[in-house]
Amino acid sequence: MKNNKKQLNANSKNIDILSNKCLLIFLITIAVYLIILLPIRLCKCEFTWNWFVFGLVAIIIFYSFIFFSLKLKEYRNVTQEQKKTINYVTVIYILYFWLIDCFYMTIFNNWLIATYIFGGIILIKIYYSLSSAFIKRKESNVVLNISLIIDFLLGIGLTIYLIYLIPDKFDNLQTIVTAIVAAVYGGLLTLVGVAWTIKHGDDRKHRDELQKAKPLFSFNIMTESNPVANNRKVCFVGEDTTAISIKKMISTNRRGIESYAEIENSNNSTFTIKRFYYDNKWHNACANNTVLPNAIILIQLLRINTIDHPIMEIEDVYSRKFYYDLMFIPYTQTQTTLSELKEITEFEMNERIQ
Repeated sequence: MKNNKKQLNANSKNIDILSNKCLLIFLITIAVYLIILLPIRLCKCEFTWNWFVFGLVAIIIFYSFIFFSLKLKEYRNVTQEQKKTINYVTVIYILYFWLIDCFYMTIFNNWLIATYIFGGIILIKIYYSLSSAFIKRKESNVVLNISLIIDFLLGIGLTIYLIYLIPDKFDNLQTIVTAIVAAVYGGLLTLVGVAWTIKHGDDRKHRDELQKAKPLFSFNIMTESNPVANNRKVCFVGEDTTAISIKKMISTNRRGIESYAEIENSNNSTFTIKRFYYDNKWHNACANNTVLPNAIILIQLLRINTIDHPIMEIEDVYSRKFYYDLMFIPYTQTQTTLSELKEITEFEMNERIQ
């Protein structure tokens, strides 16, 4: 844990240095840009503020997204895969906003063909993003909802503007394009609505399956002096946890206690007993750790520390992990039985083992 924290702190410092360098390079680039344009403005050379704004915005877009991506990596514990995703999204958005910047220049220079090309690409990007976000989003988000509405209104406004740019001498073309665009918008909204209905049904079905797959079990109190001898299905815990080795360890270490937990599963689902945390470390379940519906399994482990409660980690068929706090009571001098269990969160588990 300490090594991981040191590594995270080192990575955070490195990213902080990179973000500061990025900010410095941005300021230097702006200064150089202004120095180059100043003589052009003072001379009698042809100069328009539109081109000045175009270049300035392009520089700001590039460094803003680079700086934002570095800060995102700095303040969040991201994996290598997430870093690749952040880099990919950063490049995509830089190119997208550069495209909008070029579209701005085509408007002020009255480049009709280029305006339609860039405007069409922007429209495709807007409605592709809208459809993807609307269909793939998992949870309702106020910020996302507002951004979707803004993108939708922006797309409609851009469409109206592009239709408006069609010359008056092409009245028939304007009518045809308007009808086609209306049909496309109607079809798009219908398609998104159908896709959302299907996705909503699939999500609801998946949530029901997840609810049914959650382990639901009880336990039995042990009173037998040798529970393993009664032909039970036994799950041994630890690196070398056969019944013979446990007896041997107890005989050589009087502090050793045999702890038994007989788990009785419901008919809901199958789950796997993965490992236990006790004596300040994790111990893996070595054998017979899959619990079938309506099955009974006996868990046997040797503990040195009998004061702290062990933690059991189990996994369902969807690879979701669940944690349980186990409380044992003695029923012989060297044997304890499970008397109470309580489900705990992953956060509570991490707090316990630190």
